[in-house]
Amino acid sequence: MEGMSRIVTMKLLVLLCLVPLALATLDKDKTPDGPRVITPLGGVRGFYKYSQNGRKFMAFEGIPYAQPPVGELRFRPPQKVIPWIGDIVALKTGSPCLQYQHTPLNQKERIVGSEDCLYLNIYKPLTEKSKPLPVIIWIHGGAFQWHMEARDGEFTKPDYIMDRDVILVTFSYRVGPLGFLSTGDDLISGNMGLKDQNMVLHWVKDNIKGFGGDPDEITLFGLSAGGVSVHYQYLTPLTKPGLFKRGLSFSGNALNPWAITENAPEKAKKLASIVGCPTGDTTEMVKCLKTRPARQIARTDMDFMVLEFNPMTPFGPVVEKKNRRVSLHHEDPPRDNHEGRSSGRSLDHRSSP
Repeated sequence: MEGMSRIVTMKLLVLLCLVPLALATLDKDKTPDGPRVITPLGGVRGFYKYSQNGRKFMAFEGIPYAQPPVGELRFRPPQKVIPWIGDIVALKTGSPCLQYQHTPLNQKERIVGSEDCLYLNIYKPLTEKSKPLPVIIWIHGGAFQWHMEARDGEFTKPDYIMDRDVILVTFSYRVGPLGFLSTGDDLISGNMGLKDQNMVLHWVKDNIKGFGGDPDEITLFGLSAGGVSVHYQYLTPLTKPGLFKRGLSFSGNALNPWAITENAPEKAKKLASIVGCPTGDTTEMVKCLKTRPARQIARTDMDFMVLEFNPMTPFGPVVEKKNRRVSLHHEDPPRDNHEGRSSGRSLDHRSSP
């Protein structure tokens, strides 16, 4: 019996020695020997992964594309990221932007994510081709209220796409009241989430060459609110000619009735009242809102919902004033298009903007 016990003990010791070795083997491609690229902003270190069919590809996860939208930068357009010294170690995706998740109904905590969330991910297959690869940028859906991948699982896993000769870019943008609250004036002009998206387009245009991508072959694609977003990126004056080449909208575009938000200033005052901020003076109201915990602001999303989902998008894109320097659109393109007044430029998702 004593001999049997000794044998069992030895087997357990061997097993305990093998477990760290196995874990090290599984994680070996997340070592400092992973891929490294140089961009105009600084160096980026990533790691290697394998596609569904076993193709090796480079992964760079959690690269900042703008400054964290916290403190005084809350409710403001995204600010350019500051160049860094040395290398960013991009081994893990950033947190989804702070959001109130409406489903599943039985989940205990519905507030998920972080206010510091403006990060992107880049995936590139290993290839013997010397020619730069075309780039596709995925804009996630979620009714402008949540990050669909964070709620429903990943729609665009690189595991499948990396079997093709293409670079994939995914990212998070501000959603809900933190991404789309608007006072109807310059204090909180609105459309912060859409401006985050546009910042990503500029970031990719300026930096993708370092990852082996072709800055002149950028395609946008998105689902639901992501599809609407693709359409809006065609419409906004923030998109200069050549910023991207083509776009694909799935299950949503700027003509959807929920793609534009009505009565935004009234909603801003209601939200302020809910979190205990004054509503008489807009300047004081905004100052107060910037001091409230981000989770408290995100949680107010539930106070604008009827029967969980209606109205589906209490906070979303708004029409901004013409005299604003950084605005998404200066007029009401969805209504103009509904009434037959279109420039002809806004609906062609195949040609360059």
